[in-house]
Amino acid sequence: MEIGHASGPFADPDRISALLTVAGFTDIGIRHIEADGIWGRDIADTAEFVMGWGPVRSHRMLADFANDGQVRSAIAGALEPFATPGGVRLRGTAWLVTATTPLP
Repeated sequence: MEIGHASGPFADPDRISALLTVAGFTDIGIRHIEADGIWGRDIADTAEFVMGWGPVRSHRMLADFANDGQVRSAIAGALEPFATPGGVRLRGTAWLVTATTPLP
């Protein structure tokens, strides 16, 4: 059975369920959730985090950016609308997957 390899927000719930079923899990529940998260204390802190975050870091390395200052500035500008006195808030999504462990 071809299960596929997508993960994260692009994962297919049917494929997740199929994989867990093949592995012997039961009572499988898959729910899409969204929640606000604080990504940093302020714009500079959040931009620093995003610069080192997997997807951004990978693209920076692949493209061999000579001027990370421009990238950091663009990220900081994009974060401005999300800055609050309590930190930079961004909405995130995930799949919440629950299942019963198969008996040995």
